[in-house]
Order: sequence, then structure tokens, then C-alpha cells
Amino acid sequence: MLGSLDPASQAAVKFSNLGVNLDVVAALAGYSSTATRGILAGTQVSNQKSLVLLKLANDLEKLQERANPIPINFRRVAEVKKLLALAEAGALKVTVQENV
Repeated sequence: MLGSLDPASQAAVKFSNLGVNLDVVAALAGYSSTATRGILAGTQVSNQKSLVLLKLANDLEKLQERANPIPINFRRVAEVKKLLALAEAGALKVTVQENV
């Protein structure tokens, strides 16, 4: 289903599913809240920025999957940026061990 949507719409759905609000998305992407809102709503057309937001949404999904079952507080923008940079560099190792 998401494949039939444009990149900005795909990103908006993914951010919503992750519970990441617009201000956090804007801060993580380095865009203004107004620009981010316009891109995700489809009122401001920027294919390059739409693709950047879709990559960010995909990266956040992967980060959450790696940390599962531990939730990530995406509102902690500085820490999330560090985690994304570590993941991009291949230097992020997440280990969750359940004691049974």
C-alpha cells in the first residue's frame, strides 16, 4: 500500500505510525516546522526534501526495530541524531537480553 504513495505521503504515514510529531521530524531533518508541514501535507513540492524525509522515516523505523522491545524517545532529538549517525556508520550495536 505505501508503495503507491508519493515519498512525502509514505514518510508522513511512517512518522505517524512511529508516533513522531512534526516538530521532532523538522528538528531531525534540519528543516523548519513550516517547510516540513508543507512537504508532508503535499502543499510544498520538493522531491529532494520528500526523499530526505522518507529516508529519515525509514531510518527511524530501522532504529526502533533494532531497539525493540525497548521504545525510543524520539523527542530527545540530540540523542536520536547520535543514534542515527552511529547506525549510518555501522557502529551501533543494540543488545536486548531477556532473562527467563
